[in-house]
Amino acid sequence: MSDHPAAPPSAPLMPSLAILLSSVLWGLYWIPMRQMEAEGIEKAWPSLVLNGAVLLLLLPIALWRWRRLLDGIGGMALSGLLMGLALSLYGISLNLTEVVRAILLFYLSPAWSTAIGLIWLGERMTARRAGALLFGFAGLMVVLEADSGLPLPESLGDWMAIAAGIAWSVGSTRIFVGRKVPTFELSFCFVIGTVLSSALLIAAFPAADIGRAPGLDTVMDTNAAFFLLAMALLIPIYVLTIWGAKRLPPATVGILLLGEIVVAVISAALLLPEEPFGPRQALGAALIIGAGVMEVLPRRRAKA
Repeated sequence: MSDHPAAPPSAPLMPSLAILLSSVLWGLYWIPMRQMEAEGIEKAWPSLVLNGAVLLLLLPIALWRWRRLLDGIGGMALSGLLMGLALSLYGISLNLTEVVRAILLFYLSPAWSTAIGLIWLGERMTARRAGALLFGFAGLMVVLEADSGLPLPESLGDWMAIAAGIAWSVGSTRIFVGRKVPTFELSFCFVIGTVLSSALLIAAFPAADIGRAPGLDTVMDTNAAFFLLAMALLIPIYVLTIWGAKRLPPATVGILLLGEIVVAVISAALLLPEEPFGPRQALGAALIIGAGVMEVLPRRRAKA
């Protein structure tokens, strides 16, 4: 979430608060995913059902603003699909592996951003980039409990969390490139990308791995108050993240969004006593936060 174009050096208060609040909400995103599964909507389906409901809620506004949506669709389509793919993979992984594990594997995205810059963008290796890769890989080793050999994921959920981080890294390099696309249109494409990606992932994997389709009665029996609360969580996440990131320097955005790891790890440790959380998970979180900090450290300008 830290890949944005150059911005003025100042960090206005309201955009900073917007990003900080969005990081707190991102850190609670696992709760509706797990709660919906507990109510009978299995594994991958909570991502599709919840974001589908958000899409229907936003559709009247999108139809009202259809001209703006069409004007910006060229610059938003691929970005929305990539970011939506990242969110759907991340949401599904929360139900297929341990919550803290999914969160930390997803937040290897700073290391992937560094690797993408080195491999595809021809950026030079610097001490900052080397530090991001070192911290990120060390965090990966710790989270995957790889005491020897390669740190390989153990489950489909692990792979999806890692893939989500890569998709987020690629998508975030495109979505905040200075295009004059309004926040609502970017958010709407984000939701469309999430719904489409969730549907494609469900179609691509067997029901035994990804969950059986819930019946209409199961969806309708979902706690209405909780469902509305979950929707009220998602919409501000999209809007606050995009609105704030268009107005802040990249380093500020990246550092503020790292708060998601802290909120998610603490909330999961408190609410999921059956899932392991100890020194290993804490060390992995610290290393991955370190990779994020290294990635967003200000770059030194070369002398003319």
